Amino acid sequence: MKLFGSALILFLAGLPLAADPIAYVMVSSSPTGALIRASSDWSSINTIAPIANALGLGKDLSGNYLVTTASTLLRVTPTGTVTTVATAPAGPATGWIAVAADSLGNFIVVDNVQHAVWRISPAGNVVKVANYPVVDASVNEDAYILVNASGNYLVLEDNVVTVQMYSITPAGNVTMIGLSGASATSVSGLIPDGTGNYLFASFRDDSVFRVTPAGVVTVFAHDGTQICCNVIGPARNPNTGELFLPTNGGSVLRVNPNGTFVNTVAPSGPLLNNLQSVVAETYGALPHLTVGNVWTTGFFVVNIGDLPAQFSVSFYDNSGALVAIPFPTPIGTVSTYQGTVPANGMTYVEASNPSAPGPVSAWGLISSDPNITIQALFRRQTDGTYYEAAVGASAGSFAFTLPFDATTFAPTGEPLYTGFALANLDPVNSATVSCTGADQNGVAISNAVPLPIIGPLGHYANYLFPALTGLRGTLTCSSNTKIGALALRAIGNATISTLPVIVQ
Repeated sequence: MKLFGSALILFLAGLPLAADPIAYVMVSSSPTGALIRASSDWSSINTIAPIANALGLGKDLSGNYLVTTASTLLRVTPTGTVTTVATAPAGPATGWIAVAADSLGNFIVVDNVQHAVWRISPAGNVVKVANYPVVDASVNEDAYILVNASGNYLVLEDNVVTVQMYSITPAGNVTMIGLSGASATSVSGLIPDGTGNYLFASFRDDSVFRVTPAGVVTVFAHDGTQICCNVIGPARNPNTGELFLPTNGGSVLRVNPNGTFVNTVAPSGPLLNNLQSVVAETYGALPHLTVGNVWTTGFFVVNIGDLPAQFSVSFYDNSGALVAIPFPTPIGTVSTYQGTVPANGMTYVEASNPSAPGPVSAWGLISSDPNITIQALFRRQTDGTYYEAAVGASAGSFAFTLPFDATTFAPTGEPLYTGFALANLDPVNSATVSCTGADQNGVAISNAVPLPIIGPLGHYANYLFPALTGLRGTLTCSSNTKIGALALRAIGNATISTLPVIVQ
């Protein structure tokens, strides 16, 4: 990439992921419950928003969370803003126990009191689609729902210890899918398994089951000691194939991709009590974006799953305020780029504004279905020539190390620069980041890179660090909040390349 003038203009984006970007979001069913997010290794568990008596959990097409109570559908942004989408009609009681979104942006809710499926429009209009038959209508079953690749609603329920599966069309036609094979007596969760089939857990059977679209049931994992205790979920990490099953009592279980090994990855704790539902998602950052004037930024969004998948990227400025980025019609100038990617498909869009007096700088907060991968592509036009670089997203971390080189490039005599950008993924707390420097012999560098406090969802980028001039070495940084970080190296004001960010 060529950089104009004598000043180095950083166009920082995410580096190849140095950590698993998968996060797990859960809700608690208690009166003092909350929507919480856990990192992929379960070492970081934080509250997104307090929500009382939550039952179901899903995501909309914009990457927001959908949470149901018995009679209410709530929307929660990734940063914790809660709004009410709809309330059940007055009349018979409802039990809105689970929720999914269809490709049109509607919210599909399953009701275990009326034994029904409801469709709620993005504007909040509520329509009952159909009732499904149960063994005993006076009993409230566990029930889960997803929207399959055909756009039909797949319901799995366990009324009176009898597991049944139904396919319901948007027009309300109900078809029972006869189950055969292994016998399950309870249902907890319903998710794609990555191969065209589905997985669900059963606390009564101490098992995880696989079911095909035709209704053939097999045991995926069984352990009478550990898969117990009112398991919820499961959620699946598409990068590893592992399953994670939170329990109502608070611990979290991990199941190997082949179903043969189970262990506890998170012990019981205050935030994990009374868990009810769980989803896996990709959660991370493009730590710096530049759009406008000679700069363009393209976004590749790839879906490796066998169902359509949703994503969103919200843009924030240095202060942590939402900032609008110019996209082509019909997207327009928006502070959140969002959409749905077809099964096994991809989408690409380029943000630009050549007539702008200067570029807009920001970072992007990614929230998406777990099968989604997002990468940024940067182009800069200089003297009629376009230069570009493509880099991926950052999963965020609390500590990292990166190499730096602030010497001289011998063949041309041009100075070498190392720049980096930080994005604070925490929507509530400011990030206090401290970095220590050492030269290539490990000798400490005094006051190597003094950094300001980065506000909630704030951002910092720089490349001018006088204390590093003439040296090569490493920078090791730590933060009290999770931050997305990246680094790159430039030769003078022209060639530029990425540097590794080594997560600790």
